[in-house]
Amino acid sequence: MAKKKSILKKEVHIPMPKKVSESWLGKFRKMRFPRYVRESIREVKKVTWPTRKEAWKLTFAVIVFTMVFTVFIVIADYFFQIIAERIFL
Repeated sequence: MAKKKSILKKEVHIPMPKKVSESWLGKFRKMRFPRYVRESIREVKKVTWPTRKEAWKLTFAVIVFTMVFTVFIVIADYFFQIIAERIFL
């Protein structure tokens, strides 16, 4: 019987971290979080905020749209209920 050649000449041992905080991922997260906060604050400062009057107009528009859409859904539900009752009952 011929001797089998090993494909791997050397075993590779990869140590697993004991805790997330001790691993490279934990260190990476610790380094990146303060940078994320600084960049978020910088971006919020660039935002053009609406005036109080514009905010009230937009709020009113959302309320009106919600009411109109609710009425549409209620009417559609009523007709689908009638159709379902006639088909299945």
